[in-house]
Amino acid sequence: VDDSWKLGEPDLIIEVPAETIPATGMVDFKIKRADLALEKDQWISAVAYNVGDRSVLHSLLVFAVDPSIDQKDFAGLIDPKNAEFISLYVPPRTEEAFAADSGFLLRQDRDLSFKIRYVTGGRETIDNTRIGLYFRDSAPRYSVRNVITLNDQLTIAPGEDNHVEHAETAPFDNEVLVESFAPQTHTRGKSMSISARYPDGSEKRLINVANYNFNWQMNYKLQERLRLPAGSRLVAETVYDNSASNPQNVDPEAQVKVGISTYDEIFSHFVRVLEPIDK
Repeated sequence: VDDSWKLGEPDLIIEVPAETIPATGMVDFKIKRADLALEKDQWISAVAYNVGDRSVLHSLLVFAVDPSIDQKDFAGLIDPKNAEFISLYVPPRTEEAFAADSGFLLRQDRDLSFKIRYVTGGRETIDNTRIGLYFRDSAPRYSVRNVITLNDQLTIAPGEDNHVEHAETAPFDNEVLVESFAPQTHTRGKSMSISARYPDGSEKRLINVANYNFNWQMNYKLQERLRLPAGSRLVAETVYDNSASNPQNVDPEAQVKVGISTYDEIFSHFVRVLEPIDK
C-alpha cells in the first residue's frame, strides 16, 4: 500500500488517537480530539487522510472544536454549538481539496475533534490514521462554511417503518453559493431530501437521496454552484425505518432518540456553502 500523501507533504500532520479494533462484533462510534496549538489563523485549502487500516475505517468526520470542551465530553466535542464541521473521509476518497477560490478558516483558538466509525474485518487490528492539512498563503475569495440542517428533538417509535422528520436552517444573512451535501443519519435513515426556500416562499429541490444506506455515507457535489440570495434558507426532510425489515437497524424494538451512539439516531445533514469575503 502506498501511504504517501497524494497532494504532497502537508503543512500540518495530525495523529488521530490510535484505536484497537476487535476481530468481530459492532464497534460504536468513537469521538476523539487532538490539540493543535496554532500560532495564527490558517486558511485550509485541502484535507488529506493517511488511513492506518482501510479495512476497518468506515468514515471519519473532522471538526474545528472549542479547546475548552473536555475530551471526555463526547457529545460536546461534536455539538454544533462548539464544533464546526470541516471535512469527511469516506472510502475511497483520501483527499478533499476545496475549490481554488475558497478555503476553510481554521482559527488559532481551535483544536480538532473527530467522529469515527469502524467496522470489524475478521481480525484484531490497530488503526493509526493521520490527517494532513494544507494551508493557503493568502485569504481566498470565498470562505467555506458547513451549514447543518439539524433536528435534535426527534423520537421514533419501535417498529415504525416510515417516520418523517423535518428541519430548516436560519435564513442566510448574505448571498451564498451552495456547493455540496453530506447527509448524516445512523442506521435507521431511509431517505432524505434538501431544498432551498427562497425569500418569496418558493422552493427548489437541491438533492434527493431516495435510498439512503448507512454503510455508504456519501458526499454529493453539485456540478455547478447554486446561488442563494440573502434571506433564503435550507429545508430538509428525513424518513426513518425503525422496523425489523430494515437490515441496518441495530434494534427495531427500541424507542429511538437523538444521541451519539450507533443505537441512537441523528438528523444532521451538512451543506457546504461559500460566502464572499469582504476584502
